[in-house]
Parts: sequence; C-alpha cells; structure tokens
Amino acid sequence: MSEPVRILIADDQALVRGGLRMILDAQPDLEVVGEAADGREALQRARERVQQAGVEMRLVRGDVTDLRAAGIGSGFRLVLDTGTFHDLNDTHRAAMGREVGAITVSDATVLLLVWPKRRRPLIRGVDRSEVEAAFPGWKVTDVTPSHFRLPKIVDLLLRPDEHWYRLRRE
Repeated sequence: MSEPVRILIADDQALVRGGLRMILDAQPDLEVVGEAADGREALQRARERVQQAGVEMRLVRGDVTDLRAAGIGSGFRLVLDTGTFHDLNDTHRAAMGREVGAITVSDATVLLLVWPKRRRPLIRGVDRSEVEAAFPGWKVTDVTPSHFRLPKIVDLLLRPDEHWYRLRRE
C-alpha cells in the first residue's frame, strides 16, 4: 500500500473545515495533517514543512493576475499552480499568463493543474486551447492525468478529471 496523500485543510469557516476533515478522515488513502483558518496560515504551515524537508523553494502568496504588484520578485525557474487557473475567466487567465511571463526566466517551466471544461457546480474548467491562449510564447509540452481521487461522493459531484499541463517558453 502506498503512503497516504497528506492534506492541510484551509478554510475560514471552522464548520467547513470540520466537515471536510470528517469526509477526508474516512478515506484510507488520505491523511489530514492539519487545519488553517486562512491562506496566510496555510502558507506559513507549508513554508515550515518545506524548511523541515530541507527543500529550497519559495512559496509566495499573491494575486496571480498581478504578481508583480504583490512584490514577489522575479527570476523564477518553476511556477506551480495547483488549481487557480481553471476557475479564472478569459481576462484573468490572460493576465495570469502575462504576469507569469514577467516573473520567470527565459527557460522556465510552468505546471498547471487543470480541470477540463464541463458543466459542474463551482468550477469552470478549461481546455487546451484556453491554456495556450493565456500563455502566448509558451508551448504545452506535456499533459498528464493527476491520478488524484477525491472521496467518492465529492468525485461524483465535481468530476474533476484533473490534468497537469507542462509549459515551456518557445
């Protein structure tokens, strides 16, 4: 049996966190390792975890459509988006593409976790052409399934079928 997926639940509502924990704790392949009341707390916990692991990584928080204004710096070789892109509208996706282009080095890689476009509650989803349109000057070099599975009831409702898109500058 493989190691369980470790999860930190972040939500400003304690009742929501408790409900999610109850659902996730019932899954044998998932392990809730903590809770955070907001994004700042979640990011701080992630930074601590990265430091404990001895990994060199900058975890930043900022509006993906205006990264330069967030003052996160530049020179990034890897940008990892774990679920923002597919829920943005066209204008915001284009802004994200411009901002990522502005903060990355010439041989950077972008990894986007993307849910496909389909009718579902809450999440819009996108297709490959929308990824490519948002990142002119970048090439999609790989698209692979994430193989992540939500608890069955949530999976049936949201049908994520998420994929990792790898982009490199052309």
